[in-house]
Amino acid sequence: MDWKSFQKTDLVDEAVRVVNKLIERFPDSPDAHEARARVLLLIGQTEEAKVSWLKCLELAPDYGYAFHGLGLIETKLSRFKEAIEYYKKALERIHNYKDSVRELSDAYLKDGQIELAAKSLEDFLTINPSDSEFWLRLGQTHNAGLNFAKAKPAFEKSLLLANDNPKAEQGLITALIRLGERERAKELAERVKSRPKRENDSIDQLLVNERIDISSRYWVAALVYRNFQCYAEAELLLERASNYDPKNTKVLEMLIEQLIKREEFESAFQKTVRLTELDVSNPSYAFGAASLAEKLKKVSDAAHFYRCVIELAPNDSKAYKQLTTLLLSEMRKPEEAEMVALSWKEKDASAVPLAFLASAQALQGKLRDAEVNLTKAVELDPASEELKNRLAQVKRALDNQP
Repeated sequence: MDWKSFQKTDLVDEAVRVVNKLIERFPDSPDAHEARARVLLLIGQTEEAKVSWLKCLELAPDYGYAFHGLGLIETKLSRFKEAIEYYKKALERIHNYKDSVRELSDAYLKDGQIELAAKSLEDFLTINPSDSEFWLRLGQTHNAGLNFAKAKPAFEKSLLLANDNPKAEQGLITALIRLGERERAKELAERVKSRPKRENDSIDQLLVNERIDISSRYWVAALVYRNFQCYAEAELLLERASNYDPKNTKVLEMLIEQLIKREEFESAFQKTVRLTELDVSNPSYAFGAASLAEKLKKVSDAAHFYRCVIELAPNDSKAYKQLTTLLLSEMRKPEEAEMVALSWKEKDASAVPLAFLASAQALQGKLRDAEVNLTKAVELDPASEELKNRLAQVKRALDNQP
């Protein structure tokens, strides 16, 4: 979408049509009214958005997202005390909801309640200590309250988690100067100055947030359709959401679920690979890609993604088991299977990794090693007839050796 098409508001008009149709189809669904309210707020129809959120609460009195939305409206009207109460009600119903914590902190700050603004961020960070954005916000809040001793470690933590963070660098420089650490402030300022200057964002880049907002509205609308088992309509909306925000992992997850239900495994696999690229630290995405690759007989891809799971979640026994099975049965690589099983054995004290280790060793002719490991496995699981039979087979093979 370019600037010209956005000026025509084609995208916004389409989003309004989608949510209005949603209300027609599901007039008693609070989620439908929530989706409509979000779109209306986005395009500045504040009073209509308020009507929709109040309708949410009429249908579901504990609907936390409606309280959040009403807080957004009060914030736009600079009624911060009222906004604070709405955000607090939202958080009572949706614990630790990031958007409400962010808005609550900002409302406290704008209302002059700096200590409460900081506390709301600190409470969130106690549960989510790896959130660079909220450490930055905490530092900015402490700077606003002239509490530079507390601002400094908050900015440092934000930079530790995301070192390309100009706002955190600027905040830290300010805190250091006010704390009298002028040499360190000067060094940091020189490092910042020496970096290549960032080019101004293009018009298309400036529209990213608008596209993300619209995408999230499509996603909410898709949720409503899916909840009413209207899967075809949900999928069309999800595709639209994904087009406007290709990095939206929630949208991709739902699309993958739909594709798997229809047994379109190749398309599901490609989208799952995309998920692993968007979030390289998520072992569940890697496991999903591995499972789909295995179903599609993409053995090398499956092995690759199972190895990714093991790297990300080294105690995940299922990934070890699947990878070892692949190496033994499909890839015919008992040496690699043995190495994987040895690592698995270090993480899992049950009989299962020992049995797989013994299988890999037996295929390589390492019958003595296989016998030792199967003996240990039987000791751990004496009720297993399968393990006893395999141990007996290995012993017979040893007896028959010249």
